[in-house]
Amino acid sequence: MATLTVSIKEELNLNGTEFGGEYVMSETVTQVYKRIINCTATEQSVLLFAAADAAGTLKDATVDYLRITNLDTSADVQLRIVGAATQYYVKLEAGDSWMLGNSLMYADATGTGATESTIAIDTIHADVSSGTADVEIFAAL
Repeated sequence: MATLTVSIKEELNLNGTEFGGEYVMSETVTQVYKRIINCTATEQSVLLFAAADAAGTLKDATVDYLRITNLDTSADVQLRIVGAATQYYVKLEAGDSWMLGNSLMYADATGTGATESTIAIDTIHADVSSGTADVEIFAAL
């Protein structure tokens, strides 16, 4: 077992007023998954979730922290997060990261939010706006 500590630090002084802050979370973890994948303009699966661990697949409900970072200096990466019959998209500009504290999602195309309940993420796909880009995936379980 080990302790993962994640710190998010924001520093901003706007017109003499400080707006930043620092936020820290800690999780006890027993496994780590880290991979750098070269993505192209053709969408590809970059991470899978299922009932059991397998190559490139994380076991459902075991993720304590997930980060996907666009390592490129100019290209945008689009993530498509899919679960059951819903999905949503995230655009990562050059150098951006997307983080989660679990492997759950909620997407509502109607905007009503009447039946808000999260579901397990099944797949995360990625593609690049143009050219190629390296994407780093880091998960702690």
